[in-house]
Amino acid sequence: MIIYSFLFFLLIFVLIGVSSTFKSKKSNSDYLMAGHDIPPWLAALSAIATNNSGYMFIGMIGYTYTSGLQSIWLMIGWILGDLVISFFVHKKLRIITGKENLLSFGGVLSRWQHGTDFRKLRMLVGVITVIFLGVYAAAQFKAGSKALHVLFGWDYNTGAIIGSAIVFLYCLAGGIRASIWTDAAQSVVMIFAMSMLLIVGIDSVGGFNNYLTQLDAVSPTFLSLAPTGLAIDNSLGVFLFILGWIFGGFGVIGQPHIMIRFMTVDDPDNMAKTKYIIMHGILYSTP
Repeated sequence: MIIYSFLFFLLIFVLIGVSSTFKSKKSNSDYLMAGHDIPPWLAALSAIATNNSGYMFIGMIGYTYTSGLQSIWLMIGWILGDLVISFFVHKKLRIITGKENLLSFGGVLSRWQHGTDFRKLRMLVGVITVIFLGVYAAAQFKAGSKALHVLFGWDYNTGAIIGSAIVFLYCLAGGIRASIWTDAAQSVVMIFAMSMLLIVGIDSVGGFNNYLTQLDAVSPTFLSLAPTGLAIDNSLGVFLFILGWIFGGFGVIGQPHIMIRFMTVDDPDNMAKTKYIIMHGILYSTP
């Protein structure tokens, strides 16, 4: 049953991505920026799925499993940092993109200040993007293949090949619009799946009180919000721990694969709606 459900949703995602070709205008602007006509809710859901990828379903779940409730600071810090920095960057990013008719994140950075065009900076950003996002993409394929290995016993290489082939297929067909559409569908599935996982998990152990009792029995600090294992074991250490995750949220503005979603929004004035949806989506989809 599990494998059939997996294949069903996999097919749905592929069909959604490929179907984006029906709206394609066959131009560079449309392929790379979706014609700057993506509604805020769609861009927001896409950013959620892109942001909350392998690190959440593999990394954060593993972190929570080993450390307990203290992992919540990752979510709080990340959301807070991302929200604060968005007030200074996101709207201006979209304004410059439209005003200069730019098609890349590096192009926006090179013209961030009015009247500038730092071509060397654009080239540097391009090189950094290819190198580091290449490694990032490999990490996502590894996370996906690891999940498939655990669920179905598939070889790691099989999962990575399937994932890369599917992404290549719909991105080649529809460009950034295909990526955004499939991301949005994945966000809906993530939010629904995480909600159902919580409900089913609590029900399977006999209710919320039993749920808390069993979690508390894992270790004395499992339900504690206070971080453990810090090099500086005092209030300063806790502060620095939380601050580190906030800076992680700040770092979202340096991730082209996420920021490109905001560059495709239909109107800069819709950026507030986009941020509102993102904050709620992350809260509901975080395990």
